[in-house]
Amino acid sequence: MPQSTERRHPIFSSKPQRIFFAGHYHRWLLVSPERTDPWDGAEPVCLDDGRYFVVLKALVCGAFATYDTVTKWLPPFQL
Repeated sequence: MPQSTERRHPIFSSKPQRIFFAGHYHRWLLVSPERTDPWDGAEPVCLDDGRYFVVLKALVCGAFATYDTVTKWLPPFQL
């Protein structure tokens, strides 16, 4: 889990993109270069400023999210 600066740095230094999405971790996770936020997928998040590494809980668990590139909101869903 990228709790420390040392663990977050490789994520954001490897690519120039502003937002990264990943899966296969079977959990929700929201990371910025500055911190790991306590996001559990219960509420939508706005990814309007900064850079983010977003982990989406596994679809096999009935979880998914859709990112709106216009409004910058990421609402999670649980089936």
